[in-house]
Amino acid sequence: MAVVQKKGSAVANSAYGKPLKSYKDKDGKVIIRKLKYDFDFSIYPANDDMVEAGDTMSLDAQRKVRNKQRKTKARQAAFTLALANLGIEAPNAESDSLIRLKNVAAGLYGKYVSQGMSEADARIKSRAKASELLEEEWPKSDEDEDEDDEDETEDDAADETEAK
Repeated sequence: MAVVQKKGSAVANSAYGKPLKSYKDKDGKVIIRKLKYDFDFSIYPANDDMVEAGDTMSLDAQRKVRNKQRKTKARQAAFTLALANLGIEAPNAESDSLIRLKNVAAGLYGKYVSQGMSEADARIKSRAKASELLEEEWPKSDEDEDEDDEDETEDDAADETEAK
């Protein structure tokens, strides 16, 4: 039986259902806005290694997993439809200027950081340049917001590929 050790990293912007920036110390100061962390895990390089380790699911367990996936997919589709029926559409770059600004700023941010600029300076410069290019201002309420409140895992795309 063989397992391969891997390293992963992730960035979290929320914990326990709340944005990290909402956690404050006793003086009322934000503890952290974005938490970057590393983790180790192991994978089976081949199906035979998984079988040899006895780490397979019974047909009953597989059925339960598949049924849960189907229920989740159907629930999400029904939720999206219910929102659409109320006139609530998912925002996109065409309908939301903030998304346009964030998309342009994200590209510029990566460019500036790769050129050696500090993350803080790159964030400020990329936002200013995005506003200039799009001729749109950042909303005042978004000035201190993180780029995205969803947690990110750098290996998500690789995991999806390996799963197929």
